[in-house]
Amino acid sequence: MGQLLRSYPQLEQVIWVQEEPRNMGAFSFVAPRLREMLPAHVKLGYAGRREHAAPSEGSMRAHLVEQERLLQQAFAGIATPQKTDPEEAE
Repeated sequence: MGQLLRSYPQLEQVIWVQEEPRNMGAFSFVAPRLREMLPAHVKLGYAGRREHAAPSEGSMRAHLVEQERLLQQAFAGIATPQKTDPEEAE
């Protein structure tokens, strides 16, 4: 992973994108490990659904709207900045 990161010298931000709600996907497991690998100046962001009790939106229409929102968020580079302490994350 370090070699891959070094191949992008202008890298400023890495955005983790997931379909699952924040509390059900891999982000909480992966984020601390990614932070260890990223250079200090590279920000880690999150684009995905907010924490939720259910793994899905409940309807196909709502799912498609939410899917489009998170993809737009990810590709626009507008992600939720991640705090250093995972306990402080929104």
